[in-house]
Amino acid sequence: MKIVKIPFNEWSMERLASGQKTCTTRSKRYGNPGDSFYAGKSLHKIKEVLQFPLWFVRDYLWYPEGAKSSEEFVKIWCEIHPREGVKENKIGYTHFFTNPNGHPKQ
Repeated sequence: MKIVKIPFNEWSMERLASGQKTCTTRSKRYGNPGDSFYAGKSLHKIKEVLQFPLWFVRDYLWYPEGAKSSEEFVKIWCEIHPREGVKENKIGYTHFFTNPNGHPKQ
């Protein structure tokens, strides 16, 4: 196991703190199963890293990504990637991880 660094914006930090965010999709791989990372003072352990096209993340993983809807996921992704936006067939690396803050009630 090693500690890796995964940067998060303020929006993501809020979702991590609430316990909703249990995955993050990135343009590159930041770690491997068994690796851990800190977000604030919380230590999260990567359970799995899978590759998905962004349309799949938008349509099926928006909630574990921390969004309230697929539209919110697209809005946040485009804020982070303003020049590229959401290229539906672009493959991202989705890092699934433990969230010690738990899951909020839906």
